[in-house]
Amino acid sequence: MQTTWKLSKYKDVAHLVLRLAVAAAFLYHGTMKFGFLQGSAPEGMSDTLVMIFKFLAIAEPLAGIALLIGLLTQVAAAGVALVMVCAIYFKASGGFDFGKVELEIILLAASVALVIEGAGAYSLDAKMR
Repeated sequence: MQTTWKLSKYKDVAHLVLRLAVAAAFLYHGTMKFGFLQGSAPEGMSDTLVMIFKFLAIAEPLAGIALLIGLLTQVAAAGVALVMVCAIYFKASGGFDFGKVELEIILLAASVALVIEGAGAYSLDAKMR
């Protein structure tokens, strides 16, 4: 009985699915931060944290769009991987609880995979080669 599926011929589809999933997460979470661009921040939030959220309100959707269309995929994926490392550090600074950072860890792993593997054939990166 064969236990290994021969699916490597679908690796470009896998890259596309991975890119779309990470892009969707960053488009969603980035656009949720748009309120910070209009100056509305929760009372008591430090100015530094407000500046970080303003930056992320622009950077996360841009990275999401880049991943969605497969343009500068490895650069965008490296950027979102860095964002996830910072998010994990920030959330775990009060004590590590896997349940609080599980999404960030998954997005970090997916981003690292895209940095290593690239966008795949179904991308603008591939069309520009």
